[in-house]
Amino acid sequence: VHGVPYELRAALDYKGCATGKLYLDDGHSFHYLHEKQFLLRKFSFHENVLSSRCASEEGLFQTKCIVQQILILGIKKEPSVVTTTTFDGKKDKTEAFTYDTKNSVLTLQNLSLNIGNNWELRIK
Repeated sequence: VHGVPYELRAALDYKGCATGKLYLDDGHSFHYLHEKQFLLRKFSFHENVLSSRCASEEGLFQTKCIVQQILILGIKKEPSVVTTTTFDGKKDKTEAFTYDTKNSVLTLQNLSLNIGNNWELRIK
């Protein structure tokens, strides 16, 4: 859905890791097939870093869609700081977060991470 912010949820396994993929195209044409107008992203969480990377170099789709909220389930202890890196020349940004001790859930809101770009979220 275009223009609607995304929410990512990562449920960590017993090793504290998670992976997932997201496919996106215009949702109504066959441009994904004939003009490679799609994107495929891979999300992975490992060693307290959530990363977004391109999973298919063939896809040429550009989007302004953003990840606005991230929930990570299974974080064992409350972080002291969470930062994002967007690889576009901007400095790392410290993000506000909440941590639910009872349920081991880290929540970040009001983010503005482009779904089609590479970025990392680091938890310390």
